[in-house]
Amino acid sequence: MIFFLVSALRLLRAVIRGIRKDHEFRALLGLFVVTLMSGTIFYTTTEKWGIIDSLYFCVMTMSTIGYGDFTPSTPASKLFTILFALGGIGVFAAMVSKIVAIVLERQKAKVHRRPHLKKHRNPDALEESPKPKARSKSRPEPKLKKAEDAPGRSNTGSRPKPRKVPDTQHRPARSEPPSKPKHPG
Repeated sequence: MIFFLVSALRLLRAVIRGIRKDHEFRALLGLFVVTLMSGTIFYTTTEKWGIIDSLYFCVMTMSTIGYGDFTPSTPASKLFTILFALGGIGVFAAMVSKIVAIVLERQKAKVHRRPHLKKHRNPDALEESPKPKARSKSRPEPKLKKAEDAPGRSNTGSRPKPRKVPDTQHRPARSEPPSKPKHPG
């Protein structure tokens, strides 16, 4: 239950952040609300469903869940449902992808800020830490060993010297136990 509440809070924060800072999100949200309202009004008037049942049907259709507990009965509502599903699923998918983009953008911004912050004893006091200095060019680079000087190599060729390994895996095959002589009856 706590996980659900935390996830709902994160979703609400992302929606609020999108409304405040992103004009594309505001346009998508407006289109989402208009699509839901138009479907709800249509099904309430045509199918004579209640407002909650009509809204429920619209959300189930847009999110592609479609339990099937409500079905349109008239030819006009069936045609509307086809168009509503084609348009509504696209609007729903665009809305979900925009919310995900907002959440990921915020997490990316947090990750990029962390290396430059230095924590002090007081966690409320944060200041920028000095950036690491570039490596000095005056220090000599460490020299790598030549292939001939590597352990296990001879100076005469590039093949490694064979190492002697104790033979522990070769064991003689087990012999069958002697069979007992058969006694006649």
